Amino acid sequence: MRIKIQKSKLLELLQRAYAFVPAKSSLMILSNIKISYNNGKLEVAATDLDHSIRVFDQLDGEGSFEITVNARKVYDIVREIHEGLITITKDENV
Repeated sequence: MRIKIQKSKLLELLQRAYAFVPAKSSLMILSNIKISYNNGKLEVAATDLDHSIRVFDQLDGEGSFEITVNARKVYDIVREIHEGLITITKDENV
């Protein structure tokens, strides 16, 4: 699985979803965002159990995947890297 996306597009999707991640929660999964790719559509989703959001973007890639990642960490990482193309890959052996 491999997709390529411009940093600015990915950061925009993450910013929109990050607003729905609660600052503190007794459920650790709510600190995460879900990132999935299938049939040319990248989806970023988040919830605080009262409200939720799913944002989409069309892009080229191979395969499909669904993962959850710590929202704060991935947002900070993407925000700090240089402008340009980001490649997201999944190791099939893990």
